[in-house]
Amino acid sequence: MTRRVPLPALRRFLRDRRGVAAVEFAFMAPLFLLATMGIFDLAWQYYMKASLSGIVEEAGRSATLQAYAGNQDALDEAVRAQVRNVHGGAVVRIERRAYAGYADVRTPERFTDADGNGRFDEGECFYDSNGNGRWDADPSAAGNGRANQVVEFTASVDFVRIFPLWRMLGQPQVTEISASTLLRNQPYSDGESGAESIC
Repeated sequence: MTRRVPLPALRRFLRDRRGVAAVEFAFMAPLFLLATMGIFDLAWQYYMKASLSGIVEEAGRSATLQAYAGNQDALDEAVRAQVRNVHGGAVVRIERRAYAGYADVRTPERFTDADGNGRFDEGECFYDSNGNGRWDADPSAAGNGRANQVVEFTASVDFVRIFPLWRMLGQPQVTEISASTLLRNQPYSDGESGAESIC
């Protein structure tokens, strides 16, 4: 036979608030910690992005000077060293693409659309802005380019996030950020590009 709990005792038990804060904290603490780690992680990524943008802007300006035209490896290593000052384990990749001018950046070479189909066909005339003798959807050339050319300088960084939040959520712990800048090379004396119209 089961003992019945007296009604006044049950009421006292239901009104008792001792330990409620500890139980509520146990429920809320993990969510609060996850949110806090997420905020700090996003702030860290923003800081990395801002730092990388500043480093790339400075390196891009240096890359356009004649003094660095033949020594890009030293400049790349300086960029890597500055990034590692912010995040010691970061992996840095650097790419340069040279264009004849600002209007050519990520723009197909101009051509005469003889048949009106909206795309370049063999035999149509085109302006060979990079001087390679063929029509290109991306008229850039790898490297730092020649005098007066526009250079797109891009640095991409892989780094390990500082909080384990992403691994706990099943996401990769390594993330990538990148920054680019466009600058025109100085008119130093290495000759001009061989851009011409080809038919």
